Amino acid sequence: MKRRLLLLGPWVLLLALVAFAYRWQLDLGITDTDGLADVAAGGRPLLHQLTMPLLDGVGGDNANFFRPMVNLQNWMLRRLFGWNAVGWQAWDLGLHLVCVVLVGLVGRAAGLRPHPALAAAAIAGLHPLGVDLVPAVARNIDLLLAVFVLLAFLAVLNDRPLLASALALLALGTKETGLAMMPLLAWLAWKRQGRPGLARAVAPWVLAVPAFLLVRQRVLAGLGGYRDEAIHLEGFERVGRSAALELLAPALSMPLGRLFTEWPSQLAVG
Repeated sequence: MKRRLLLLGPWVLLLALVAFAYRWQLDLGITDTDGLADVAAGGRPLLHQLTMPLLDGVGGDNANFFRPMVNLQNWMLRRLFGWNAVGWQAWDLGLHLVCVVLVGLVGRAAGLRPHPALAAAAIAGLHPLGVDLVPAVARNIDLLLAVFVLLAFLAVLNDRPLLASALALLALGTKETGLAMMPLLAWLAWKRQGRPGLARAVAPWVLAVPAFLLVRQRVLAGLGGYRDEAIHLEGFERVGRSAALELLAPALSMPLGRLFTEWPSQLAVG
């Protein structure tokens, strides 16, 4: 019991420190027009939230996406807080604190000892890049996505591939980039439990992912995205060239990108 309290103490201190570091965000109000549109769209009826594009279409090409989990989140927040910006900001901070805890839990499940797991959580909670995300009401979409992604990895690392599969689908319904985690989840399920684990992880996706994409196409009346167009190979080339730098050295990606213009050199720098 005493050992558990000793281990729990630093976590309570970390969460208090993160909350203190972001205390100023509660006074920010709704931070941008996208945030105002989130609150307005949250007032639409519950069933409509499941069949409408992000922001109920008022964002045009800037919100030409189908993200039902975000719509449901905004519906809930609108009923809880109305137009009270403090409540919306408190929700964002709460999601951030949940992510901090989940980073530590995922680290422990992956084999980290307590202190490195706490350090990983501290980086997630206090890194300066968080101010681009946590205080912006319209960016709670990314915080919600992170919660589902981390929960999915926690589930698969605890040998619960079916639960991980369901959480991955919730991540997909939050933001399309949730699709990117599925191959890694499948690989982890196979590595830990062999073919049975792989089957439990992948089987729900066989029907659910195509169904989601069909509904998405119906809601958006097209491919969606910032530009409603087909995917071209040069897009993959552009992402492949810049991804390493942008993910591993975001603050240096632009100057290094100008210095190292060829794909192999950019990957090497990354």
